[in-house]
Amino acid sequence: EQENLMLLSETKYLLSKFIADNDTPFIYEKVGTRFERFMIDEFQDTSLKEWQNFLPLLQNAMSQSADTSVLLVGDVKQSIYRWRGGDWKILGSMAAENLGTDDTAIVNLDENWRSLPLVVNFNNDCIGRVVQLDNGILNNELNTAVSEKRIPQSLATELHDILSTAYNGHEQHPRRRAEHDGYVNISIYDEQPPIIERIKRLLDKGFLPKDIMILVRDKSSGVDIAHTLLDFKQCNNEPIYDFDVMTQEALVIGSSPIVKFIIAIFALAINPDDGISRAIYRHFDCCNDPLDKALTEAELEFLQSIRLLSPESAFERIVMHFSLSERKEATAYLQALHEQIVRFCIDKVADISIFLKWWNERGSTLSMSIEQSDRTIEITTIHKAKGLEKPVIIIPFCNWKLDPRTSTGIINSYIWANGEGDDDVENLGTLPINTKSIMADSPFASDYYREKVYSHIDNLNLLYVALPRAAESLHIFVPTPSVKGRQNDTVGKLLLSSLSVTDRKMDSEECVYYEFGEF
Repeated sequence: EQENLMLLSETKYLLSKFIADNDTPFIYEKVGTRFERFMIDEFQDTSLKEWQNFLPLLQNAMSQSADTSVLLVGDVKQSIYRWRGGDWKILGSMAAENLGTDDTAIVNLDENWRSLPLVVNFNNDCIGRVVQLDNGILNNELNTAVSEKRIPQSLATELHDILSTAYNGHEQHPRRRAEHDGYVNISIYDEQPPIIERIKRLLDKGFLPKDIMILVRDKSSGVDIAHTLLDFKQCNNEPIYDFDVMTQEALVIGSSPIVKFIIAIFALAINPDDGISRAIYRHFDCCNDPLDKALTEAELEFLQSIRLLSPESAFERIVMHFSLSERKEATAYLQALHEQIVRFCIDKVADISIFLKWWNERGSTLSMSIEQSDRTIEITTIHKAKGLEKPVIIIPFCNWKLDPRTSTGIINSYIWANGEGDDDVENLGTLPINTKSIMADSPFASDYYREKVYSHIDNLNLLYVALPRAAESLHIFVPTPSVKGRQNDTVGKLLLSSLSVTDRKMDSEECVYYEFGEF
């Protein structure tokens, strides 16, 4: 309010107030223009409030012309933004009902020009098996909940087969042709996925690093993979396996040891008695010395010499004094830190203490950007990869859970729920309830089971979005199923359970794997 700013996510509520109880001509009058045709892409991620805002304009356009004036493009199976308000049911049925079923036509686009035939056919079979298996599991759980009087029959009927219905007609027909039909590999690993070994095999086969994209479920998984690749890069001496790593999320500048070292020197220049910064400094530069060893006269003299310099000048002195430019494996991080320092100093007269304040509040969490080239392997989340394609897709951690995310000691997850069967609870209205499995045995069981079914759809949609990114070669890594965990409670377990006994199972020094096509 002080800066007179508004979040983009709030505009739909403002528009809703503006549009409410007003007819379309009034809206166009205020907008200052008129639109006769509308096309809305990625419609499966539209929220209910957004749809209510659009609806009067779309209805008016359809009433003014007999031609096709409204085109809604989307795929309910690619709805992966429910956590942000997206509601795939609008595309699934509500849009046609609101616009008039007699005035709407549904056209399914079932041709795939991106991927080679074997990849397309595998995705068709894989998704079909997984959906059929999980749909049966969900139906059984709903039936059990009804028999144990946890939920009413009406809710079970509403949710029964909702997953399989969403995936009706998911099959695609391959249209791309090449000498090679494509390749798919599903590998089962014990501790860590043998990602480096797989990348080396791909490079040996003639793929370039730029042909490879690694898809992860969340940012933390991207961090793990990025560190694995960078560790290999530091010790690799074979030119054929030389590559850079590009990611929008994972390579946080402040996570680099060399950056922590320079920031620690900045802090010691301001306060030589800073014990934490001294420990970071000792750990990097003199690993054999105690972390709490006092600074020498020479070290104090150097710190004093940079204390009053600008952050940029101090950075350059540190790099030269400690010969940091010779550490080739850390060049990208040094360049990234230098860029941040230069940008910080452009618009203001800054000293080291001011820069450190900004760094601790914001700078340390910024990500490093690397320009894409032929030698760059890209790491990104499934959400960011939507609509993209690469010759090779690697999914190193195909193990995200299907059930709603439960609350932990660190992160709280909530379901907005209404109590049933208890007058005192019902009178409380809608409440945010910590998401835990015990909700299934509470007055909030109906909302829990509804969220459970929708969560399964969300997480299978992530798999559906990830698999078709591969144009030629698809590599999926699944951890060895734990005997302690529930059966089929993750996407990976469900995928393994859906494999046929006739599928080609192989053993290697790295892991057990299933292979489709020729590598």
